[in-house]
Amino acid sequence: LVELVILSIKTVTEANWVRLAAAITKHGQARHLKTLQASGHAIGNSSAKALGAAIHESSKSAPWLLVAIGDNEMGVNGGIEDFVHGLSPGDNLQLAALDLSFKGLSSSSLCSILHLASIGQFLETLNLSRNPGCMKDLDKDDSNTKIFPFVEELDLSANELASNQAKFLLER
Repeated sequence: LVELVILSIKTVTEANWVRLAAAITKHGQARHLKTLQASGHAIGNSSAKALGAAIHESSKSAPWLLVAIGDNEMGVNGGIEDFVHGLSPGDNLQLAALDLSFKGLSSSSLCSILHLASIGQFLETLNLSRNPGCMKDLDKDDSNTKIFPFVEELDLSANELASNQAKFLLER
């Protein structure tokens, strides 16, 4: 199994997420899994963190191509922060594309994503589309940290982006 797509008409429980995370990390049962598309499904914070950690651990042996998980409240409930914390890119995270479109991203969840994208050379494609409001504090960062320094494709469509925020993105 290389790609797992869970359609939105299916139900994914917290127990399913926990089992998936365990299968990815335990004894390489799902070591060939490199694409996970389960967008539209709610995921609890602890499950998001466990899944992030499982993806991080398994990416040490082979890169992940795409991860798209969560529903439109994942960013509001802290699930994004927990998922990113689980990914903890400190050593050898290999994840080519992350799709977080329509996840209800907040300013704090955007900060977690910015941190993740700024310290790893792995993330080539990042989809943050359809998250209105997440960019509202973007230009408040006065550090000179590069934003998305390694991202080659960034989707911010259908977000509220003021001209000063767009200028901030271009300059960083």
